Amino acid sequence: MKKSDLSVRQVALHTLDRFDEGEDTASDLLHRALESQKGWGARERAQLTDLVMGTIRWRGRIDWILSGHALGFPRNLSPRVHNVLRMGVFQLCFSRGVPSFAAVSEAVNLARGIYRGRLAAYVNAVMRAVYNKGGCLRLPDPTGGFAEYLAAAYSFPQWVVRHRLALLGEGGAEELCSADNVVAPLNLRTNTLLTSRDELMANLKDEFQQIMPCAYAPEGFLAHGALRSVDRMPAFQNGLFYVQDEAAQLIAHLAGVLPGERVLDACAAPGGKTTHMAQLMGNTGRIVALDVNAARLAELGRNCKRMGIRIVEAAAGDLLALQKDRSPGSFDMVLLDPPCSSLGVIRRHPDIKWRRRADEIPALADVQRRMIRCAAGMVRPGGRLVYAVCTTTPEEGEDVVRDFLSARSDFSLQMEAPAAGWEKLFQGGIFRTFPHRHGMDAFFAARFRRSEA
Repeated sequence: MKKSDLSVRQVALHTLDRFDEGEDTASDLLHRALESQKGWGARERAQLTDLVMGTIRWRGRIDWILSGHALGFPRNLSPRVHNVLRMGVFQLCFSRGVPSFAAVSEAVNLARGIYRGRLAAYVNAVMRAVYNKGGCLRLPDPTGGFAEYLAAAYSFPQWVVRHRLALLGEGGAEELCSADNVVAPLNLRTNTLLTSRDELMANLKDEFQQIMPCAYAPEGFLAHGALRSVDRMPAFQNGLFYVQDEAAQLIAHLAGVLPGERVLDACAAPGGKTTHMAQLMGNTGRIVALDVNAARLAELGRNCKRMGIRIVEAAAGDLLALQKDRSPGSFDMVLLDPPCSSLGVIRRHPDIKWRRRADEIPALADVQRRMIRCAAGMVRPGGRLVYAVCTTTPEEGEDVVRDFLSARSDFSLQMEAPAAGWEKLFQGGIFRTFPHRHGMDAFFAARFRRSEA
Protein backbone atom coordinates (compact mmCIF):
# COMPACT_ATOMS: atom_id res chain seq x y z
CA MET A 1 0.00 0.00 0.00
CA LYS A 2 1.36 3.38 -0.99
CA LYS A 3 1.45 6.16 1.54
CA SER A 4 -0.22 8.53 -0.94
CA ASP A 5 -3.17 6.13 -1.29
CA LEU A 6 -3.70 6.05 2.47
CA SER A 7 -3.52 9.84 2.55
CA VAL A 8 -6.23 10.10 -0.09
CA ARG A 9 -8.56 7.87 1.91
CA GLN A 10 -7.88 9.78 5.11
CA VAL A 11 -8.68 13.10 3.44
CA ALA A 12 -11.77 11.56 1.83
CA LEU A 13 -12.99 10.29 5.18
CA HIS A 14 -12.46 13.70 6.78
CA THR A 15 -14.39 15.34 3.91
CA LEU A 16 -17.32 12.92 4.25
CA ASP A 17 -17.40 13.53 8.01
CA ARG A 18 -17.58 17.29 7.41
CA PHE A 19 -20.37 16.75 4.88
CA ASP A 20 -22.44 14.91 7.49
CA GLU A 21 -21.79 17.55 10.15
CA GLY A 22 -22.75 20.72 8.29
CA GLU A 23 -24.55 22.40 5.42
CA ASP A 24 -21.55 22.98 3.15
CA THR A 25 -21.89 21.55 -0.34
CA ALA A 26 -19.83 18.54 -1.34
CA SER A 27 -18.21 20.63 -4.09
CA ASP A 28 -17.07 23.29 -1.61
CA LEU A 29 -15.75 20.70 0.81
CA LEU A 30 -13.95 18.85 -1.96
CA HIS A 31 -12.43 22.09 -3.25
CA ARG A 32 -11.09 22.93 0.20
CA ALA A 33 -9.74 19.40 0.61
CA LEU A 34 -7.91 19.60 -2.71
CA GLU A 35 -6.56 23.05 -1.87
CA SER A 36 -5.14 21.64 1.38
CA GLN A 37 -3.06 19.10 -0.55
CA LYS A 38 -0.97 21.27 -2.82
CA GLY A 39 1.62 18.55 -3.38
CA TRP A 40 -0.81 16.06 -4.89
CA GLY A 41 -0.64 15.19 -8.55
CA ALA A 42 -3.49 14.56 -10.97
CA ARG A 43 -3.82 10.92 -9.89
CA GLU A 44 -4.41 11.69 -6.22
CA ARG A 45 -6.77 14.55 -7.02
CA ALA A 46 -8.84 12.31 -9.28
CA GLN A 47 -8.88 9.55 -6.63
CA LEU A 48 -10.16 11.93 -3.97
CA THR A 49 -12.86 13.34 -6.25
CA ASP A 50 -14.05 9.87 -7.22
CA LEU A 51 -14.05 8.59 -3.65
CA VAL A 52 -15.87 11.56 -2.11
CA MET A 53 -18.42 12.23 -4.84
CA GLY A 54 -18.95 8.55 -5.60
CA THR A 55 -19.62 7.67 -1.97
CA ILE A 56 -22.12 10.54 -1.70
CA ARG A 57 -23.74 9.64 -5.03
CA TRP A 58 -24.30 6.01 -4.04
CA ARG A 59 -24.78 6.36 -0.27
CA GLY A 60 -28.46 5.35 -0.42
CA ARG A 61 -27.68 2.12 -2.24
CA ILE A 62 -24.59 1.60 -0.08
CA ASP A 63 -26.62 1.91 3.14
CA TRP A 64 -29.16 -0.52 1.71
CA ILE A 65 -26.35 -2.99 0.99
CA LEU A 66 -24.93 -2.51 4.48
CA SER A 67 -28.34 -3.05 6.07
CA GLY A 68 -28.31 -6.59 4.71
CA HIS A 69 -24.82 -7.47 5.92
CA ALA A 70 -23.93 -5.35 8.95
CA LEU A 71 -26.13 -7.42 11.31
CA GLY A 72 -26.80 -4.36 13.41
CA PHE A 73 -24.21 -1.72 14.23
CA PRO A 74 -22.41 -2.13 17.56
CA ARG A 75 -23.61 0.16 20.31
CA ASN A 76 -22.10 3.65 20.11
CA LEU A 77 -20.62 3.03 16.68
CA SER A 78 -19.51 6.44 15.45
CA PRO A 79 -20.67 8.05 12.20
CA ARG A 80 -17.00 8.00 11.16
CA VAL A 81 -16.94 4.19 11.11
CA HIS A 82 -20.17 4.28 9.10
CA ASN A 83 -18.33 6.45 6.55
CA VAL A 84 -15.37 4.05 6.56
CA LEU A 85 -17.82 1.30 5.61
CA ARG A 86 -19.54 3.48 3.00
CA MET A 87 -16.21 4.28 1.36
CA GLY A 88 -15.24 0.63 1.42
CA VAL A 89 -18.49 -0.55 -0.14
CA PHE A 90 -18.25 2.18 -2.76
CA GLN A 91 -14.81 0.97 -3.78
CA LEU A 92 -15.94 -2.65 -3.64
CA CYS A 93 -19.14 -2.22 -5.64
CA PHE A 94 -18.97 0.94 -7.74
CA SER A 95 -15.39 2.13 -8.26
CA ARG A 96 -13.54 0.99 -11.34
CA GLY A 97 -9.93 -0.08 -11.06
CA VAL A 98 -10.04 -1.12 -7.41
CA PRO A 99 -9.70 -4.92 -6.96
CA SER A 100 -12.18 -6.44 -4.51
CA PHE A 101 -9.48 -7.66 -2.14
CA ALA A 102 -7.92 -4.19 -2.12
CA ALA A 103 -11.26 -2.49 -1.33
CA VAL A 104 -11.68 -4.78 1.69
CA SER A 105 -8.13 -4.43 2.97
CA GLU A 106 -8.07 -0.65 2.48
CA ALA A 107 -11.25 -0.22 4.53
CA VAL A 108 -9.86 -2.42 7.29
CA ASN A 109 -6.51 -0.62 7.34
CA LEU A 110 -8.24 2.75 7.51
CA ALA A 111 -10.38 1.58 10.44
CA ARG A 112 -7.34 0.08 12.17
CA GLY A 113 -5.45 3.34 11.81
CA ILE A 114 -8.26 5.22 13.52
CA TYR A 115 -9.63 2.83 16.12
CA ARG A 116 -7.58 -0.37 16.21
CA GLY A 117 -8.87 -3.58 17.79
CA ARG A 118 -12.57 -4.42 17.85
CA LEU A 119 -13.92 -1.87 15.37
CA ALA A 120 -11.30 -2.75 12.77
CA ALA A 121 -12.36 -6.39 13.16
CA TYR A 122 -15.99 -5.35 12.76
CA VAL A 123 -15.23 -3.44 9.53
CA ASN A 124 -13.35 -6.48 8.28
CA ALA A 125 -16.33 -8.76 9.03
CA VAL A 126 -18.85 -6.48 7.32
CA MET A 127 -16.72 -5.89 4.24
CA ARG A 128 -16.02 -9.60 3.82
CA ALA A 129 -19.71 -10.40 4.25
CA VAL A 130 -20.63 -7.96 1.47
CA TYR A 131 -17.90 -9.40 -0.75
CA ASN A 132 -18.45 -13.10 -0.06
CA LYS A 133 -22.26 -13.00 -0.17
CA GLY A 134 -22.54 -11.04 -3.39
CA GLY A 135 -23.91 -7.91 -1.76
CA CYS A 136 -22.90 -5.71 -4.70
CA LEU A 137 -25.07 -7.71 -7.09
CA ARG A 138 -28.12 -7.90 -4.87
CA LEU A 139 -31.07 -5.66 -5.78
CA PRO A 140 -34.33 -4.89 -3.99
CA ASP A 141 -37.51 -6.58 -5.19
CA PRO A 142 -39.56 -4.10 -7.29
CA THR A 143 -42.77 -6.00 -6.53
CA GLY A 144 -42.49 -4.85 -2.94
CA GLY A 145 -43.14 -1.25 -4.04
CA PHE A 146 -41.66 0.44 -7.08
CA ALA A 147 -40.79 3.70 -5.30
CA GLU A 148 -38.95 1.76 -2.61
CA TYR A 149 -37.16 -0.23 -5.30
CA LEU A 150 -36.01 2.89 -7.18
CA ALA A 151 -34.90 4.61 -3.98
CA ALA A 152 -32.72 1.68 -2.89
CA ALA A 153 -31.46 0.54 -6.28
CA TYR A 154 -30.57 4.00 -7.59
CA SER A 155 -29.68 5.73 -4.33
CA PHE A 156 -32.39 8.39 -4.01
CA PRO A 157 -34.66 9.63 -1.23
CA GLN A 158 -38.16 8.26 -1.70
CA TRP A 159 -39.73 11.72 -1.95
CA VAL A 160 -37.58 12.53 -5.01
CA VAL A 161 -38.48 9.19 -6.57
CA ARG A 162 -42.20 9.82 -6.02
CA HIS A 163 -41.92 13.23 -7.72
CA ARG A 164 -40.29 11.56 -10.72
CA LEU A 165 -42.84 8.77 -10.88
CA ALA A 166 -45.65 11.34 -10.98
CA LEU A 167 -43.88 13.30 -13.73
CA LEU A 168 -42.48 10.53 -15.93
CA GLY A 169 -44.08 7.22 -14.99
CA GLU A 170 -42.17 4.12 -13.92
CA GLY A 171 -40.02 3.74 -17.02
CA GLY A 172 -39.08 7.39 -17.31
CA ALA A 173 -38.42 7.77 -13.59
CA GLU A 174 -36.08 4.77 -13.61
CA GLU A 175 -34.25 6.06 -16.69
CA LEU A 176 -33.78 9.49 -15.10
CA CYS A 177 -32.54 8.05 -11.80
CA SER A 178 -30.10 5.85 -13.70
CA ALA A 179 -28.85 8.78 -15.80
CA ASP A 180 -28.36 10.91 -12.69
CA ASN A 181 -25.87 8.34 -11.37
CA VAL A 182 -23.61 8.74 -14.40
CA VAL A 183 -20.93 11.39 -13.86
CA ALA A 184 -21.81 14.32 -16.09
CA PRO A 185 -19.45 15.16 -18.96
CA LEU A 186 -17.45 18.36 -19.08
CA ASN A 187 -19.23 20.91 -21.28
CA LEU A 188 -17.41 23.99 -22.53
CA ARG A 189 -18.90 27.09 -24.16
CA THR A 190 -16.83 28.96 -26.70
CA ASN A 191 -16.36 32.68 -26.12
CA THR A 192 -17.34 33.76 -29.63
CA LEU A 193 -16.15 37.29 -28.91
CA LEU A 194 -12.59 35.97 -29.12
CA THR A 195 -12.67 32.77 -31.21
CA SER A 196 -14.89 30.27 -33.01
CA ARG A 197 -15.88 26.83 -31.80
CA ASP A 198 -13.86 25.12 -34.53
CA GLU A 199 -10.77 27.18 -33.73
CA LEU A 200 -11.12 26.52 -30.02
CA MET A 201 -11.61 22.78 -30.47
CA ALA A 202 -8.43 22.71 -32.56
CA ASN A 203 -6.67 24.78 -29.89
CA LEU A 204 -7.66 22.29 -27.18
CA LYS A 205 -7.00 19.03 -29.02
CA ASP A 206 -3.85 18.40 -26.99
CA GLU A 207 -5.54 19.25 -23.67
CA PHE A 208 -8.21 16.53 -23.82
CA GLN A 209 -8.40 12.93 -24.96
CA GLN A 210 -11.59 13.57 -26.95
CA ILE A 211 -13.61 16.60 -28.04
CA MET A 212 -16.95 16.67 -29.86
CA PRO A 213 -19.57 19.36 -30.61
CA CYS A 214 -22.76 19.55 -28.55
CA ALA A 215 -25.95 18.38 -30.21
CA TYR A 216 -27.88 21.65 -29.75
CA ALA A 217 -25.71 24.46 -28.35
CA PRO A 218 -23.92 26.12 -31.29
CA GLU A 219 -21.01 27.35 -29.15
CA GLY A 220 -20.75 24.24 -26.98
CA PHE A 221 -18.70 21.07 -27.07
CA LEU A 222 -18.03 18.05 -24.87
CA ALA A 223 -14.48 17.51 -23.63
CA HIS A 224 -13.41 14.15 -22.22
CA GLY A 225 -10.21 13.17 -20.46
CA ALA A 226 -8.66 16.48 -19.40
CA LEU A 227 -4.90 16.08 -19.19
CA ARG A 228 -4.62 18.83 -16.57
CA SER A 229 -6.88 21.03 -14.50
CA VAL A 230 -9.10 23.17 -16.73
CA ASP A 231 -8.32 26.41 -14.90
CA ARG A 232 -4.61 25.89 -15.66
CA MET A 233 -5.16 25.73 -19.40
CA PRO A 234 -4.01 28.86 -21.28
CA ALA A 235 -7.24 28.88 -23.31
CA PHE A 236 -9.25 29.19 -20.10
CA GLN A 237 -6.97 31.80 -18.58
CA ASN A 238 -7.21 33.83 -21.80
CA GLY A 239 -11.00 33.77 -21.65
CA LEU A 240 -11.63 31.57 -24.68
CA PHE A 241 -14.24 29.40 -22.97
CA TYR A 242 -16.59 29.03 -20.03
CA VAL A 243 -17.46 25.73 -18.32
CA GLN A 244 -21.23 25.34 -18.65
CA ASP A 245 -23.67 22.47 -19.23
CA GLU A 246 -25.37 22.38 -22.62
CA ALA A 247 -28.85 22.93 -21.16
CA ALA A 248 -27.68 26.09 -19.39
CA GLN A 249 -26.09 27.27 -22.66
CA LEU A 250 -29.46 27.07 -24.39
CA ILE A 251 -31.13 29.50 -21.96
CA ALA A 252 -29.33 32.55 -23.39
CA HIS A 253 -30.54 31.53 -26.85
CA LEU A 254 -34.09 31.30 -25.52
CA ALA A 255 -33.74 34.89 -24.35
CA GLY A 256 -33.18 36.00 -27.94
CA VAL A 257 -31.03 38.98 -26.94
CA LEU A 258 -29.87 41.39 -29.65
CA PRO A 259 -26.95 43.84 -29.92
CA GLY A 260 -27.68 47.16 -28.25
CA GLU A 261 -30.46 45.90 -25.99
CA ARG A 262 -30.88 46.67 -22.29
CA VAL A 263 -31.04 43.39 -20.35
CA LEU A 264 -31.55 42.46 -16.71
CA ASP A 265 -30.11 39.16 -15.45
CA ALA A 266 -31.99 39.02 -12.16
CA CYS A 267 -30.03 36.20 -10.44
CA ALA A 268 -26.80 36.45 -12.34
CA ALA A 269 -23.81 35.14 -10.38
CA PRO A 270 -21.42 33.53 -11.13
CA GLY A 271 -22.10 34.75 -14.67
CA GLY A 272 -22.57 31.80 -17.02
CA LYS A 273 -25.74 33.10 -18.65
CA THR A 274 -24.67 36.74 -18.25
CA THR A 275 -21.45 36.29 -20.21
CA HIS A 276 -23.23 34.18 -22.82
CA MET A 277 -25.83 36.88 -23.43
CA ALA A 278 -23.02 39.44 -23.73
CA GLN A 279 -21.50 37.26 -26.46
CA LEU A 280 -24.80 37.03 -28.33
CA MET A 281 -25.15 40.82 -28.05
CA GLY A 282 -21.72 41.30 -29.63
CA ASN A 283 -20.53 43.09 -26.48
CA THR A 284 -22.83 46.03 -27.26
CA GLY A 285 -25.76 47.29 -25.21
CA ARG A 286 -26.03 46.86 -21.45
CA ILE A 287 -26.61 43.99 -19.04
CA VAL A 288 -27.44 44.68 -15.42
CA ALA A 289 -26.30 41.60 -13.49
CA LEU A 290 -28.11 41.45 -10.17
CA ASP A 291 -27.38 39.03 -7.33
CA VAL A 292 -27.66 38.97 -3.54
CA ASN A 293 -24.33 37.18 -3.05
CA ALA A 294 -21.43 39.66 -3.10
CA ALA A 295 -18.75 36.94 -3.28
CA ARG A 296 -20.40 35.32 -6.28
CA LEU A 297 -20.80 38.74 -7.90
CA ALA A 298 -17.06 39.20 -7.53
CA GLU A 299 -16.59 35.90 -9.35
CA LEU A 300 -18.89 37.20 -12.09
CA GLY A 301 -16.69 40.26 -12.40
CA ARG A 302 -13.59 38.08 -12.75
CA ASN A 303 -15.29 36.00 -15.43
CA CYS A 304 -16.25 39.11 -17.39
CA LYS A 305 -12.70 40.46 -17.19
CA ARG A 306 -11.20 37.13 -18.23
CA MET A 307 -13.53 36.91 -21.24
CA GLY A 308 -13.17 40.53 -22.38
CA ILE A 309 -16.81 41.46 -21.65
CA ARG A 310 -17.41 45.17 -21.13
CA ILE A 311 -21.18 45.66 -21.11
CA VAL A 312 -22.04 44.11 -17.73
CA GLU A 313 -22.89 46.25 -14.73
CA ALA A 314 -22.81 44.12 -11.56
CA ALA A 315 -25.31 45.14 -8.88
CA ALA A 316 -25.63 43.63 -5.43
CA GLY A 317 -29.23 43.33 -4.33
CA ASP A 318 -32.43 41.34 -4.16
CA LEU A 319 -34.88 41.47 -7.04
CA LEU A 320 -37.73 41.57 -4.52
CA ALA A 321 -36.28 44.82 -3.14
CA LEU A 322 -34.86 46.27 -6.35
CA GLN A 323 -33.09 49.61 -6.04
CA LYS A 324 -35.19 52.66 -6.89
CA ASP A 325 -32.82 53.75 -9.67
CA ARG A 326 -33.77 50.63 -11.70
CA SER A 327 -36.67 52.12 -13.59
CA PRO A 328 -39.64 49.76 -13.84
CA GLY A 329 -40.51 48.66 -17.35
CA SER A 330 -37.14 49.74 -18.77
CA PHE A 331 -35.58 46.45 -19.92
CA ASP A 332 -35.93 44.86 -23.34
CA MET A 333 -35.36 41.43 -21.82
CA VAL A 334 -35.32 40.11 -18.27
CA LEU A 335 -33.83 36.70 -17.45
CA LEU A 336 -34.97 35.18 -14.15
CA ASP A 337 -33.09 32.08 -13.00
CA PRO A 338 -34.26 32.08 -9.36
CA PRO A 339 -33.21 29.90 -6.43
CA CYS A 340 -34.72 26.44 -6.88
CA SER A 341 -34.43 22.89 -5.57
CA SER A 342 -31.71 22.16 -8.20
CA LEU A 343 -32.93 18.58 -8.64
CA GLY A 344 -32.02 18.82 -12.33
CA VAL A 345 -28.26 18.93 -11.69
CA ILE A 346 -27.93 15.92 -9.39
CA ARG A 347 -25.55 14.15 -11.75
CA ARG A 348 -23.11 17.05 -11.25
CA HIS A 349 -23.92 17.64 -7.57
CA PRO A 350 -25.07 14.35 -6.03
CA ASP A 351 -25.25 15.85 -2.54
CA ILE A 352 -28.34 17.81 -3.59
CA LYS A 353 -30.56 14.76 -3.24
CA TRP A 354 -29.50 14.36 0.41
CA ARG A 355 -29.54 18.06 1.25
CA ARG A 356 -32.98 18.89 -0.12
CA ARG A 357 -36.23 18.07 1.71
CA ALA A 358 -39.72 17.66 0.31
CA ASP A 359 -41.11 20.40 2.55
CA GLU A 360 -38.75 22.96 0.97
CA ILE A 361 -40.42 22.80 -2.45
CA PRO A 362 -43.58 24.82 -1.62
CA ALA A 363 -41.50 27.56 0.02
CA LEU A 364 -39.19 27.76 -2.99
CA ALA A 365 -42.16 27.89 -5.34
CA ASP A 366 -43.66 30.75 -3.33
CA VAL A 367 -40.42 32.75 -3.67
CA GLN A 368 -40.34 31.99 -7.40
CA ARG A 369 -43.91 33.26 -7.83
CA ARG A 370 -43.07 36.52 -6.11
CA MET A 371 -39.83 36.92 -8.07
CA ILE A 372 -41.42 36.36 -11.47
CA ARG A 373 -44.08 38.99 -10.70
CA CYS A 374 -41.33 41.42 -9.75
CA ALA A 375 -39.29 40.54 -12.85
CA ALA A 376 -42.33 41.12 -15.06
CA GLY A 377 -42.57 44.67 -13.77
CA MET A 378 -39.09 45.38 -15.13
CA VAL A 379 -39.99 44.39 -18.72
CA ARG A 380 -40.90 47.19 -21.11
CA PRO A 381 -44.06 46.89 -23.23
CA GLY A 382 -43.21 44.61 -26.14
CA GLY A 383 -40.25 43.20 -24.22
CA ARG A 384 -39.43 39.63 -23.21
CA LEU A 385 -39.13 37.62 -20.02
CA VAL A 386 -37.46 34.22 -19.60
CA TYR A 387 -38.06 32.11 -16.50
CA ALA A 388 -35.64 29.20 -16.05
CA VAL A 389 -34.98 26.70 -13.25
CA CYS A 390 -32.65 23.69 -13.09
CA THR A 391 -35.16 21.36 -11.51
CA THR A 392 -37.83 18.79 -12.39
CA THR A 393 -40.67 19.56 -9.97
CA PRO A 394 -43.91 20.86 -11.55
CA GLU A 395 -44.44 23.06 -8.48
CA GLU A 396 -41.39 25.14 -9.52
CA GLY A 397 -42.12 24.91 -13.24
CA GLU A 398 -45.55 24.55 -14.81
CA ASP A 399 -47.38 25.69 -11.66
CA VAL A 400 -45.37 28.93 -11.45
CA VAL A 401 -45.99 29.64 -15.15
CA ARG A 402 -49.71 28.94 -14.89
CA ASP A 403 -50.12 31.21 -11.86
CA PHE A 404 -48.09 33.97 -13.50
CA LEU A 405 -50.13 33.94 -16.70
CA SER A 406 -53.38 34.00 -14.74
CA ALA A 407 -52.16 37.09 -12.86
CA ARG A 408 -50.61 38.97 -15.81
CA SER A 409 -52.86 39.00 -18.86
CA ASP A 410 -50.43 41.37 -20.62
CA PHE A 411 -47.89 38.53 -20.90
CA SER A 412 -48.21 35.60 -23.29
CA LEU A 413 -46.22 32.40 -23.68
CA GLN A 414 -43.98 32.31 -26.76
CA MET A 415 -44.72 28.87 -28.12
CA GLU A 416 -42.33 28.40 -31.02
CA ALA A 417 -38.87 26.85 -30.78
CA PRO A 418 -36.18 29.51 -31.38
CA ALA A 419 -34.01 27.33 -33.64
CA ALA A 420 -34.45 24.52 -36.14
CA GLY A 421 -34.16 21.09 -34.55
CA TRP A 422 -35.15 22.31 -31.10
CA GLU A 423 -38.74 21.10 -31.43
CA LYS A 424 -38.09 17.97 -29.35
CA LEU A 425 -37.00 20.19 -26.46
CA PHE A 426 -40.40 21.90 -26.35
CA GLN A 427 -43.81 20.66 -25.30
CA GLY A 428 -46.77 23.01 -25.22
CA GLY A 429 -44.45 26.00 -25.45
CA ILE A 430 -42.44 24.84 -22.45
CA PHE A 431 -38.72 24.08 -22.73
CA ARG A 432 -37.65 20.92 -20.88
CA THR A 433 -34.47 18.89 -21.00
CA PHE A 434 -33.48 15.67 -19.23
CA PRO A 435 -30.18 13.79 -19.01
CA HIS A 436 -31.79 10.47 -20.00
CA ARG A 437 -33.46 11.99 -23.07
CA HIS A 438 -31.14 14.74 -24.22
CA GLY A 439 -27.76 14.07 -22.58
CA MET A 440 -27.83 17.33 -20.62
CA ASP A 441 -28.95 18.61 -17.23
CA ALA A 442 -32.67 18.80 -16.46
CA PHE A 443 -33.91 22.35 -17.07
CA PHE A 444 -37.34 23.94 -17.24
CA ALA A 445 -37.84 27.27 -19.01
CA ALA A 446 -40.64 29.42 -20.35
CA ARG A 447 -40.45 32.49 -22.61
CA PHE A 448 -42.98 35.31 -22.38
CA ARG A 449 -43.64 38.47 -24.35
CA ARG A 450 -45.31 41.55 -22.88
CA SER A 451 -47.96 43.17 -25.03
CA GLU A 452 -47.29 46.61 -26.48
CA ALA A 453 -50.31 48.25 -24.88
